[in-house]
Amino acid sequence: MSTVLNHLEALQPIVESHDWRRILLIADADAVQLSGAADRLHEILWGRDVEVFDQFTANPTWEPVLEATQCLVTSNAEAIIAVGGGTAIDIAKLVSHFRNSVPLPTEPTSVNLLLASNITESRQIPLVAIPTTAGTGSEATRFAVLYVGDQKFSVSHPMLVPDYVVLDPTLTYSLPPGITAASGLDAMSQAIESMWSIKATTESLTLAERALRLCAQHLVPAVCHPNPTNRAAMLEAAHLAGQAINISETTAAHALSYSMTIRHGVPHGKAVAISIATLLRRNATATVSNLNDSRGLGHLQAVVEQIIDAVGIPSGEIDDVNRFCDYWQQLLRQVGCPTRLQDWRITRQDCVAIVDSVNLQRLANNPRQLNRTDLLEMLAEVYGEDATLTRSS
Repeated sequence: MSTVLNHLEALQPIVESHDWRRILLIADADAVQLSGAADRLHEILWGRDVEVFDQFTANPTWEPVLEATQCLVTSNAEAIIAVGGGTAIDIAKLVSHFRNSVPLPTEPTSVNLLLASNITESRQIPLVAIPTTAGTGSEATRFAVLYVGDQKFSVSHPMLVPDYVVLDPTLTYSLPPGITAASGLDAMSQAIESMWSIKATTESLTLAERALRLCAQHLVPAVCHPNPTNRAAMLEAAHLAGQAINISETTAAHALSYSMTIRHGVPHGKAVAISIATLLRRNATATVSNLNDSRGLGHLQAVVEQIIDAVGIPSGEIDDVNRFCDYWQQLLRQVGCPTRLQDWRITRQDCVAIVDSVNLQRLANNPRQLNRTDLLEMLAEVYGEDATLTRSS
């Protein structure tokens, strides 16, 4: 992956160096127009045959992947350029590997198996990713999210990492506060989860801590008083967090979030962020009997202190975990994110269904072992009022 920062026009030498004459542009139509990218892309790609695919909505589903793949084949494109948030980039990642796989089944019985069988060791067509949000970091990862009905699949393969990434903070200037908040909370939560993941490495810890420090300093200003400095900082933070989770993967907060988003319409970043504080409290109080990280309690405690310190709270003090939880609740309120599940019209029974839908693979990355009772207790804490959740029979 080759990354260029601060300049959409850096796309031009990439295109010219490969002499791509036919290009499939997978674009979030609203983002391209509102960000000002439309006119700039028109000038950069002038004289080339550009086929535009923009028939999709938030959260990637199978149908647009199929349609975009067919569009790729009929246009005979030599490269794909993805412009938008995580959905546009994830669709482009999947399409880039399906060049020789049309027609695809319209109702896949096993998406993971199907996708794995079609992902080859060499990319079928070059991919350039240009994010217009500062959140998912999808442009830096080997993952692509795909929803089939209410079921969420996370496809993973090294060849899903885009060949080129162009980061231009000006493309995020027009983002409204709500999207800035949701995407920024996603980046910040990913940084935290990456740090305590049992798959974290020295490299991913360094990347994630840098991302977290940037988010702690710039997220609230980017939402409340945006300027070029905090917009650029958040785009960098999202990219760093993406690089970090590309190594470490995510943990329990992401596992709990997917059903909130797909079934209840909670924006992804806000769905992840709502459980971060209660999850940090549990991870901080892990014991030898429920520890899931072979590096030991000392390692986990050091990482938790590193997280607390990165947001500006002195670590190692007796109440530092409580202070982090208070800080997190205040942060959510400052960026306009509800702190209680009931504010999203999620019922107690919905919480049980959310737990029942959890991706167990994501739980396996969490440093503390968590069972269904733990998850129900976590959701009860963030539900609002005094909630007690029990699993239905």
